[in-house]
Amino acid sequence: ANTGVVSSVASAEREDCRRFLLETLAQAKDKTLSSQRLNQLAQEEGYSYSTVSRVRSELIKEGLVEVKRFGSPKHGNRAIYIELAEAPAFELLSYENATPFDFPSDIRK
Repeated sequence: ANTGVVSSVASAEREDCRRFLLETLAQAKDKTLSSQRLNQLAQEEGYSYSTVSRVRSELIKEGLVEVKRFGSPKHGNRAIYIELAEAPAFELLSYENATPFDFPSDIRK
């Protein structure tokens, strides 16, 4: 069967959706949107709910977005927001510790 073709199409769709979600959040006020609004925008772009949900979970696991929850489902005022995470600070390495190799003598052709 063509499972390889199907999975590569699904993978390409998830990559597109990932890019869309990150760009949409980057352009949003305070880099934050309600989960409901983000889902709506993504579905208007043609992404299925399951694709958006899967990609959002991946972004959360990777620490690229954060989930903020307000209110209570019990009181009917639950609001969930998705926020673009702050970029982590890069750790500057000294030249001596830049790589685990003795550069460039350890590079083999």
